[in-house]
Amino acid sequence: IPLLVFLLVSNVTTAALAQDGSRGSNTGGKSSVLTDRQRETVKARREEMKTKTEERRAKLKTKLAEFKDKKKAEIAERIDKKLTSVNEKRTTQMSEMITKMNEMLTKLETRISAAKSSGKSVTEAQNALDAAKTAISTASSSVTAQTGKDYGTTVSSETTAKTELKTARNSLNTDLKATHTQLVAAKQALAKAISSIKSLGGDNKGE
Repeated sequence: IPLLVFLLVSNVTTAALAQDGSRGSNTGGKSSVLTDRQRETVKARREEMKTKTEERRAKLKTKLAEFKDKKKAEIAERIDKKLTSVNEKRTTQMSEMITKMNEMLTKLETRISAAKSSGKSVTEAQNALDAAKTAISTASSSVTAQTGKDYGTTVSSETTAKTELKTARNSLNTDLKATHTQLVAAKQALAKAISSIKSLGGDNKGE
């Protein structure tokens, strides 16, 4: 069945996302505050989306009940749920990556502070860290925005259901790839910051 092609396409970004985690551990400071704030924001977005999705899904059920082809109606409902599930799964993975990168920022800030106290020049390292903070903040905003998106549809009619669901699926994949690109940029900026800070010497544990 053509509509089930979605199940294959939806796996496109899974492998790439799984490779973009960043190591971290329990830390405190500004980055932890940002992490807590981000978690609360994402949680609030998910709750808001849950309510909106339930309302839209109720309308979808009413529309699907009018379909003459009951098999097509079942497939449409299944894909609608899958679209929501995929976005929730991917944004959860992305949020975890952001959390780990923020934890690493706190470690790097401690390293720079220690190096500065010992009389070392930290200008280059600090600039690299600031760039990483900006990139991670941008990625975090993108993930939060992605979390609040709904890719389902109420379906205009039985004849347009396939096209509408395909459009929704394509939008989801496009948006996930764009958000993933922001994460990659953040990870690269963080890697540069780590490299710059390592050149200061000192304890490299946890990096």
